[in-house]
Amino acid sequence: PAGIDDVKIGELVLGHQARIAIVPGVQAFNLVVLKGEFGTGSQITARGAPGTFEKLALPGRNLTLRLQSLNAEELSIDARGGAGSPGYAGLDGGTGEEPGCMWGQGGRGYNGDSGGNGRDG
Repeated sequence: PAGIDDVKIGELVLGHQARIAIVPGVQAFNLVVLKGEFGTGSQITARGAPGTFEKLALPGRNLTLRLQSLNAEELSIDARGGAGSPGYAGLDGGTGEEPGCMWGQGGRGYNGDSGGNGRDG
């Protein structure tokens, strides 16, 4: 839960491809592990939430990690911010104008405006 900001663990064993995901939040998250054993491909993630048209993206959570003893081939920590929201759609093109010839064929319409940029993640 986002309200938890401090966790202390005596022994933490993560198997092959296991993942600990820390939810986005405003407060920093402190994780203290006395003894850890991490399998190949295991991860700790504290990524931000992606944005939408209605909500801004959330930044990754600040993470303080203390491992007193660790047995692992590698340690993977991902605390990136969330992906930005998508840009707005461009406007429709304009209608064509009569070129004034006797056959009554319409001309080409105008191009619509470009879509907007998305918000930052």
